[in-house]
Amino acid sequence: MSLLLNRWTQLCQLAGEVQIPILAGYDHPDLQSGSWDGLWVRDPLSGSAIALSAGLDLVGACWVLAHELGHHFTSARAEGAAAHLTTTENQKRWGQGRVHQPEEEAANLWAALELISDKEWAELEETHPESLDEISKALELPAAAALWRARAAQEKSAGQAPVKLRLDRKAQQLLSKPVNGQGGHQSFLRHLQRSLSGSTLYLTRKDFNRIREYLLRTGGGYRSRYQAIMDCALRGIEKSGGLRRFFHEPQPE
Repeated sequence: MSLLLNRWTQLCQLAGEVQIPILAGYDHPDLQSGSWDGLWVRDPLSGSAIALSAGLDLVGACWVLAHELGHHFTSARAEGAAAHLTTTENQKRWGQGRVHQPEEEAANLWAALELISDKEWAELEETHPESLDEISKALELPAAAALWRARAAQEKSAGQAPVKLRLDRKAQQLLSKPVNGQGGHQSFLRHLQRSLSGSTLYLTRKDFNRIREYLLRTGGGYRSRYQAIMDCALRGIEKSGGLRRFFHEPQPE
């Protein structure tokens, strides 16, 4: 059984255990398959049910099913009628910038932890420390799954002291460039500038994770600044013998 099919099977088994029917590949003449991805509903009398759009491939269906199950298990409204619709557009906004949607984030964190074990995550982070995209390909899951698994793991590194990262001339020059305007990138780059002392960047695990996220979904001039820092971090990680050794984190058992 392939890795992806195994994940799908386990999710379906879990849904069966809690008596949630799944309508996979759902299609209807009044609904355009490209306009929605998933639906979770809960009726006070009938219980919960999940529908997945016919427009999803198995990779997308696996992640959306996990997300909708996440709503079932994390809903702040434990009883009564409830519903949630997943679309491509609202997925793009989950957790970005100033958009805070606690119910969506809780469902995503649950989904990522359910799909990806601690051991699997630790091994892939060591293999591809710089790229959430490469990690997601190895997982056979959408990039969003890797992004939210990283956020779930980040809670364990909260409060850790920053490490000293030596920046090369290119990274120093790019990071020292003036930052104009207001927004998520601008605030983060100013934070990194304040963490720079000479050629040394005091880098936290949280900052490193955020740089990975931006490299996943950012283009243009901002990307070149993040990539320059990441290139230096990769050299430090290699010299230290791995990502966790670089950040002085315990090795997985």
